[in-house]
Amino acid sequence: MITFSIIKKLSAPEVEPQSDVRYLLRQEGRKQSLVLCYAVKRDFLSVPKTYSILEFSADQVLEIHQMSIEDYLDGFEEEMDIPQPGFYQFDTDEPDETSDADEDETDVLVLVISGSVFEVTYQTFEQHEDTYHCANAEQALIQYLSAD
Repeated sequence: MITFSIIKKLSAPEVEPQSDVRYLLRQEGRKQSLVLCYAVKRDFLSVPKTYSILEFSADQVLEIHQMSIEDYLDGFEEEMDIPQPGFYQFDTDEPDETSDADEDETDVLVLVISGSVFEVTYQTFEQHEDTYHCANAEQALIQYLSAD
């Protein structure tokens, strides 16, 4: 059975219509990483836009899916509902008869934003410092990568 829960330790995504998400997939040898940049929810509109940076990595191929929320939910056998924008996690750490016991565990993170779903399967992730005063997620991602 797959469990479904909201991840509260990550900054909530902005829900304004013009908010966007950008990501970059990197490969170094066998290791893959995905850098994801998204607008963070603001308390007041006068506060400058802030973007949060998450980096997911895996020693195997990262799985990445992006689709509408309706298409995503249609893929489940049982009825599921994602009520609000935010980060959700499916824990897939139950033993599987076909999996290798030495294989590293993977988790699934789901970002729901603006009627769409972005899902990534990963082994580890790290939250980096927020990026401030950027016009959009692409500029914030470039700023983060140039400092890297």
